[in-house]
Amino acid sequence: MSVQKQFYIGDPCYVIRDDEWMDFLNVFWKAQEMEDYDGNFTWKGENVFCHSTAYGDGCYESDQGVSFDVDAGLIGAIPLTLCCESKLDDSKVVVEMTDSNRLGSYEDGLFVIHNFSIQTETEPEDEDHECENCGRVIECSYDSLCYTCEQDEEVHYG
Repeated sequence: MSVQKQFYIGDPCYVIRDDEWMDFLNVFWKAQEMEDYDGNFTWKGENVFCHSTAYGDGCYESDQGVSFDVDAGLIGAIPLTLCCESKLDDSKVVVEMTDSNRLGSYEDGLFVIHNFSIQTETEPEDEDHECENCGRVIECSYDSLCYTCEQDEEVHYG
């Protein structure tokens, strides 16, 4: 028999009680040591899902257009019964879904939780790309302009 529950989706640091945060992290870190760790584990007798993002903190947009702020480098699905009620507000994503031992998945920076796909590997690693102005190939850089481009002097940062 499947049971429907409400779950918070996002960085657990925003909803777990401050005095329980270290306990949550310790259980999470211990779960990560398991050879078959897939992000799904139990905490305080409840099924949860939690995994590190590809690049840590940031703001990651889902395929549904919902942005997920991340300050602890984590995204998860936490039952509302484990959330601090005073930390929940209208800005938090809460969904109803079937409680199971597989609440979400993570592979190569992509989270799939409920009907959300959240890509956290937003920048290609070590890939060459072209300068926006002159088309010259820039090797393994996240700069948008090459250092030799004449237009580079007109770019203002800040």
